[in-house]
Amino acid sequence: MKARSGARLAWFLGALTLAMFVAYVALALSRPARLPPAVDPFELERLLGDVPFLVFAAMGVLIAARRPQNPIGWMFIAIGFFFLFPLFATDYALYALHTNPGSLPAGAFAAWATTWSWLVGIGVLVLVVLLFPNGRLSTRRWRPLAWVVVADTLISALAVAILLWPERGLQLVGVWEQASTTRTDSAIRIISIGFPVLIVAMLAAVASLLLRFRRSRGEERQQLKWVVYGGSLPLAINVATQLATGFSETSFLLLVDAVGVLALPVATGVAVLKYRLYEIDLIINRTLVYLVLTTALGVSYFAFVAGISSVAGESSLTVAGATLAVAALFQPLRRRIQAFIDRRFYRSKYDAEKTLADFSAKLRDDIDLDHLTREMAAVVHDTLQPAHFSLWLRTP
Repeated sequence: MKARSGARLAWFLGALTLAMFVAYVALALSRPARLPPAVDPFELERLLGDVPFLVFAAMGVLIAARRPQNPIGWMFIAIGFFFLFPLFATDYALYALHTNPGSLPAGAFAAWATTWSWLVGIGVLVLVVLLFPNGRLSTRRWRPLAWVVVADTLISALAVAILLWPERGLQLVGVWEQASTTRTDSAIRIISIGFPVLIVAMLAAVASLLLRFRRSRGEERQQLKWVVYGGSLPLAINVATQLATGFSETSFLLLVDAVGVLALPVATGVAVLKYRLYEIDLIINRTLVYLVLTTALGVSYFAFVAGISSVAGESSLTVAGATLAVAALFQPLRRRIQAFIDRRFYRSKYDAEKTLADFSAKLRDDIDLDHLTREMAAVVHDTLQPAHFSLWLRTP
């Protein structure tokens, strides 16, 4: 595919996905008060979980427009489309068949399409993990897994689609499994077989990604660092928010989780486009520092409040004192944590900085030019490890 044609197609698909998302929101907001039993009322908080799929599509457009030969971009667009399409089709069918019957065409078709299209999105997501970052398998040994994913996705989606075609209509809108007909029961059995296969395949694909990371060098390793970071950040945020709130759900926590999930498509997009690729080490470093710092300050705050309250009782002065104490601890604690993380996880960077600091200290007292030349050569060798080193001194 030519670069210009690929870019046009990518932008067209992105615009189509965006239009579908906007239409979905508009139709969802127009849901009537009385809904079919299988349809739940629409809540705005749900959009927080839907936006990441739109971001997947957006990153896919950027990748496909700039690197049309890399299938990852097109697969990102497919992920966004096939995860958002069932949401749009559900509200489209609801409006066409229930809210305002006959006002929109193909309402029954839209209801039928919601039952199987999501399987395609999951299959494509597994393939993305398997083929990342260059669109090729890491080794031939993973080829059977790729074929299993493709076959399972196609067979499951086609079987469900064929089985439920005669059932198309309002009974397939929402939680269609409640229809409990012979055909819907058969479709559920097919999904109960095909879906676990995709889950196992996803775990295997993650294993292949980790093995690829272990063997990677240079640029590819930086790309995979972005993906590992983007995948682990939402998981860490979710676990932290769940523990902090006792596994309760609020709009704020849904927003925090959604922002965390956005890290995955953004990180993978950065990795494929190679934009600021080598800044990932700094980002990981800062994330570790502020994660540990936030935890330490939070523990210190609650310990201080609990300790003072047990002696002097609860008061606004106790809270103010705890806040001031935590604020005073911020910079010293940050420096100590930064130094510890540099020593533990970024040893070469720490050693290089220490070497340069020691050399700078010697420059203040040492005036022997030959000795300084040898010291400088040692510093350059320790920090940069060049293949060749020479020093030219301008004649005064």
